[in-house]
Amino acid sequence: MIRLAEYGVKINGSSLGADQGVYESEVATQVGGISVQTTGAALLWGLSTHGLPVTIVPMEPGKCNAEFTRPSNILQFWPRTWMSRFKTGCNTPGMAGMSPREVLFHELVHALRDVSGKWRRQNLVGQIDGFTRNEEFIAVMLSNIFSSELGNPLRVSNTNTVAVAPGAEDPARSEVGRKLIQVVKKDHPEMCRRIAQSRAPYNPIRDL
Repeated sequence: MIRLAEYGVKINGSSLGADQGVYESEVATQVGGISVQTTGAALLWGLSTHGLPVTIVPMEPGKCNAEFTRPSNILQFWPRTWMSRFKTGCNTPGMAGMSPREVLFHELVHALRDVSGKWRRQNLVGQIDGFTRNEEFIAVMLSNIFSSELGNPLRVSNTNTVAVAPGAEDPARSEVGRKLIQVVKKDHPEMCRRIAQSRAPYNPIRDL
């Protein structure tokens, strides 16, 4: 097991036997890639302040999913699933937010919301196109800032992994979107202050 106490994260690949070390090293590389971006560093800082480490464990190989489970603080994630060179079909041209770093960032947002006691379940169906719940809007919105910082395309919604089309309406600027952004700023003021310092072209935490 690798403990990254400074990020509030543990990586446990013990279920893989002889492949444990390879898995843990690959996940640690993705966490490191998140940490070097302003938005990513802010998120990991937020996780580290709550004393409830998130444990990252293997997701079933090839399954196009990653998942944070409440209240166990277990995050299932397999980096190679999202690496295009392995041709799993989970990250193909035209998709957005599906690189290993972006997928892990998205799930770590869910983790932060939970360990900080701020998780709230609110149905958004019919309120913001393509979004099912408030927590998914928050995760996609923050992940899109991270993607923008990386120079990658933005994801349309939690139910659609295609890239946002040029000139498309930004759900963050809708009435419901603006209210949810204010919720995030109230729930995580210091993290949002740090994210606002990001020079990402897309940054509703900074601009709204």
